[in-house]
Amino acid sequence: MRVFLICLLLSLLCLGCRPTKQAPNQTVGNPLSQNEHELKQAIQTQTASISENSHVITSETEYYTTGPQQGRPADGKFTAGTKVILVENLGSYALVQLASGLTAYIIAEALEPPKLPKGL
Repeated sequence: MRVFLICLLLSLLCLGCRPTKQAPNQTVGNPLSQNEHELKQAIQTQTASISENSHVITSETEYYTTGPQQGRPADGKFTAGTKVILVENLGSYALVQLASGLTAYIIAEALEPPKLPKGL
């Protein structure tokens, strides 16, 4: 009787482990290209608003493209008067973007907010 119960339990366990039928592959639009398109639209919208929300770099400032690290040489320098858009204020550093699309970290002290037109 024990042998019968053991065989019955083992057969039930094996039946429970049987793979299920998978649905046939369905053709789905490429989600990467859709996300890429949405990202491009967001960048274009943001770039279009640069003239409205631009900041000015007040003095020659070093920039870093991958993060605000100071343990390595800067990736370059922005000259005074360069117009940028403030993407994110990170305390002592700021993430900015140029009209050309370059995104970089700079010292936040080097930014001057946009000046409002007189009469506003």
